[in-house]
Amino acid sequence: MKQLMKTIAGKAFLTVLMLFTCVISVLAQSSGTTTSTTRTEHSVSVQPWVWVVCAAVFILILVAVLRGGKSRDITITKTTTNSDI
Repeated sequence: MKQLMKTIAGKAFLTVLMLFTCVISVLAQSSGTTTSTTRTEHSVSVQPWVWVVCAAVFILILVAVLRGGKSRDITITKTTTNSDI
């Protein structure tokens, strides 16, 4: 059970880390440009393909996290001794 919780926590951490990386990459492209010595413009618009790529990566990570918990193998071992017979 502890190992399962560590795995889930690790996958959740990686998901948040990848989402944070996508946000940083989007924000890095919206840098300000100086047009004169007294005026600075900041562009907030981002190319649509960046949003598509980030959404695709997020969906892939989300699917991987949700599918990872379904592969549980259960092994049952029964042993008998002479006193049980």
